[in-house]
Amino acid sequence: MEVPVRPKGSADLLSDRRRRVLKLLRAELSLNEVARRIRCAASSVMRWRNAWRRHGADALKVRFSPGRPRRLTRRQEKRLVRILLR
Repeated sequence: MEVPVRPKGSADLLSDRRRRVLKLLRAELSLNEVARRIRCAASSVMRWRNAWRRHGADALKVRFSPGRPRRLTRRQEKRLVRILLR
């Protein structure tokens, strides 16, 4: 079975995808059918639906994670690059 992957794109494109999920749910399609059409996991469809029910449309906005903190300082990084390029 193919594992769905979050599509690349702008925050607007990803938010639009979530709004399409709600539109399909309002058309009384099942979670699994919506997931199949959108090409995502049914658990994602359920999470977006529940977030929308609790917090409204703002819950569907995409929030990007800043990621893990750096372990090397900029100076250490530059030094490492110099060493590796020798």
